[in-house]
Amino acid sequence: MRAVLVLLLLVAGGAFFLTSQEETGAREPDPANVRVSRGRLQRDEAIENPMLATEIEADADGHVTVFFGDQVEDPSRGGIHVAGRVVDPRGEPVQGLALGYRSNAELGAEPDTEEVRCDGRGEFTLVARSTYAEFACEDSRWALLFAGVEENGGAGFRITLIAAPTTPCAGVVTDRAGHRIEGARVQVSGRVEVPRAKNLTSHEFSRRIETDERGHFDFGRVPLLSPTSLVALTPDLGSAELELVAAEERELSLVLQGTR
Repeated sequence: MRAVLVLLLLVAGGAFFLTSQEETGAREPDPANVRVSRGRLQRDEAIENPMLATEIEADADGHVTVFFGDQVEDPSRGGIHVAGRVVDPRGEPVQGLALGYRSNAELGAEPDTEEVRCDGRGEFTLVARSTYAEFACEDSRWALLFAGVEENGGAGFRITLIAAPTTPCAGVVTDRAGHRIEGARVQVSGRVEVPRAKNLTSHEFSRRIETDERGHFDFGRVPLLSPTSLVALTPDLGSAELELVAAEERELSLVLQGTR
């Protein structure tokens, strides 16, 4: 009798184990575990398709690079289809803008450079044949700020690039008596949040330089972010600030509060 009871317990335990394994194997990843952090798509669970792991980098020179993960389809099979659009800081499409597009499919080779142009709706398409795509505006009157990326129904990616018009930003720093100040710290900065754009966060732009022996500074062209702030500062002469709200072709002047 005892032997029969033990046998029944073993059979019941085996059936429970097999049932649990089937239920565990059929479990789908929870979409709630997918999140975006600092431009990188992340999941709390393992990513089955490495192409879904994307990362975005943007520099102060107007270059935006999108990394498509560790695996790219063989170029002979068509690569990754990218459908893109360019919008300004207000979320409006930028029509006819030419973008330089750089990629590299072979380690150690020179990057291939191509050009794509936005249509009347600010949209463009291309095929990525490597693990990354680097974008920049061909027209220096515009600069790329950052981007948002989302999967396009398993057929590639949709990219939204944010571009802002630029303005020259150069001038002199003086004290109240008109003396030009060498070594003053000058910072240009701005912030933008794009409305009506998915998968995007706010973007902050900032550059810093010091004036030369003639009190002169030159940032080249900088984005207009409604507004873009320009601040000059020295420890003993105080600070001065300007707001750039439109393209400035003239030399700017920042007058500090103190005198030598």
